Order: sequence, then C-alpha cells, then structure tokens
Amino acid sequence: MAVPASAQDFPRLQARHRGTGTYENRGTKETWQLSEARVVLSEQSSATIEVWGRNLQVAMRGRITAFNGRKHVSFALETFDGVPTTASGWLDIDGRGGVERIEIDGQSPLRLGISFRSQGPNIEPPPPPPPAPEPAPAGLTEEYGVNRRGADYRNFATDELRVCQNACKGDTRCRAYAYNLNRRVCYLKSQVPAASEDRQVTSGVKQGWGGSGGGSAGGDYDGGGGGNYGQLTEERGLDRRGNDYTDFRARDLYDCQESCRRDDRCRAYTFDTIDRTCWLKDRVNTQQRNRDTVTGFKQ
Repeated sequence: MAVPASAQDFPRLQARHRGTGTYENRGTKETWQLSEARVVLSEQSSATIEVWGRNLQVAMRGRITAFNGRKHVSFALETFDGVPTTASGWLDIDGRGGVERIEIDGQSPLRLGISFRSQGPNIEPPPPPPPAPEPAPAGLTEEYGVNRRGADYRNFATDELRVCQNACKGDTRCRAYAYNLNRRVCYLKSQVPAASEDRQVTSGVKQGWGGSGGGSAGGDYDGGGGGNYGQLTEERGLDRRGNDYTDFRARDLYDCQESCRRDDRCRAYTFDTIDRTCWLKDRVNTQQRNRDTVTGFKQ
C-alpha cells in the first residue's frame, strides 16, 4: 500500500536504462517503439522522466505522490514536452539505484500511453562527489563524533561549524569547543574536558592546550590555566541533590568523574548507574541515600 506524501521520505535516484517499450498516441493511433529511458527523482519529491525512440524524444516533469517504502513509486505529471498535462503513472525501482519499469497514462493534452521495461544495468554516470569540506581553522583540531562535556562558559545557536570554530579561535578564554550537529548549538569551553564518543557532535581543542584528532585530552592534562582539580571522593549508594549546573549522558562513572575533575566550576557530581546520567554541581550538598547513584566531591 502506498503512503501519502506527508508520511514518507521519497527515494532519490538518477537512472538511465536501455530497454524496450512503446509510446502510443491514442488519439491518432500512432505508436513509436522506445529504446531508452531516464528517470530522476530528486529533492522536494520532483520527478523527471525522459524516453527515447527512433526519431523521438519526450520529456515529462512532475511530482512523486506516493511510495510504498520498497520499490513502487507513483507520480503525477505536470508537463509533457513543456505542455501542461494531467497524465500520471508509476514506476518500479530495482534496489540498486536503477529502474525496472515505467507506466504512464494520460488524457490531456493528448490521450497517451507509455510503457517501458529496462534491460541491463543503470548507465547513468554517477554524480560528481561533493566538494571536500574546508579544513578547520589553523590552530584548532576537528574531531568528528567526539564530545567534550563540561567546562562550558558560553553557548549559542549557529548553522555553521566554522562559525563555532572561529568563535573559539578568536576568544582568548576558549580552550576547546563542541558543536552539536543536530541542535546546531556551539559550546565554548574554558578547559579541555575528556573526550567521549558522540556521533551528534564535532569537537576540537585549541593548539597548545592538549588533545588530538579523535583522541582524548589525556589523564595528565593540567588544564593549561593552572586550575586545581584535586582528588574526588567516590560514595556509592549516596546522592547529593540540587545545585546542578549541567547534566549529560556519560559513558561510565569514570567519564562523569573526569568531567567534574577537569571543570573548575564543578565541586561535586552524581552519577546514575541505571541510565548513566551525570550531574555536575557547583556546591557540595548534604548526602541522601540512593542505591542507584554514586556521588562525590572535590577534596
């Protein structure tokens, strides 16, 4: 069953096939044999279909109306060789970036029928590769799929990773940055927190402040600014509720503790062992029992 346009992501492809088929003008009873067809399904659900035969070339444009999620695509044509039309049809894609069959029927401006079956592989040349992304600004690393949680002193919305990087580069306080690709938010950091895996984030470190592409800031990093991280206590089965200034999903207890250790603002932490949420706190509150958490504070 085909799904309506509002509920389905339509396929995108560029395919050209040799094959066999017919184009019939049912008004004049003329029929032409087809030997080749080209289909382009692109953004905004647009559809372009061209067919060729001996001394014949026809171009049609329209929009996808439904896709069954597997191979069957329905479309409504808007123009037939540049003339408005009410024709519609369907096609089957082959799962390898090509088209198996095309069927079109119309009454205006011509009574027409087109039927085509492909024979052989897709012969459409592949599209050119996208341009290589610009390198990160000089003096900053660029670590894809890596987050550095904590030590944020500023965040702002931007659609461009380069804007985030340049903001860090131009700010003497900034030691590292993290850019959330989904939320389009840039976080500037006054220290270099430990690296953790996060495919939604690209982060980096300013040259001279530790870190390496895709790696960790390193356990011996002293913050570059003379911060005193001290030792952390580890109190299992206890919680210190309140005074949270940030929280995030940590890889493990060590990841949570390292984020607190490397952040000058952090005075205490709590880690939920069930859902791996880490809370960083700017004050040390009274203990409360909670068998699912581990808490601690800087000594």
